[in-house]
Amino acid sequence: MAFTSSIHTTLWLSPWTTTNVYSYGASLLALVALAVLHECLAVHRHGPSPAGAKLWLSGLYCASMTTSYLLMLAVMTFNVGFFLAVVLGLGLGYYLLFERMDPEHQSRSDGCHARLLAAT
Repeated sequence: MAFTSSIHTTLWLSPWTTTNVYSYGASLLALVALAVLHECLAVHRHGPSPAGAKLWLSGLYCASMTTSYLLMLAVMTFNVGFFLAVVLGLGLGYYLLFERMDPEHQSRSDGCHARLLAAT
């Protein structure tokens, strides 16, 4: 597989196929927004939570994992624009939400890295 730069790309479902510059641009903006939302969910999931908020945190975890997999599937289209939109959105979300992050999680935003660093 190789990266492509075509504006004719299917994102997640066959009805969401970009056919022109406008639909492709709208898809890029949607991916940036989804990536920012993913970072927002990660910040709220790792932040301080009130006692008895297990159901709320479980919901945030499910939403975070859903956005994570959707972003992964978008990157797996091997479309350069989609890839860059996801990376830009994650970086933008991190930049916008950095001040709200727990200092312990400012260097990482997902559970995989937290487990690896905690083990060392």
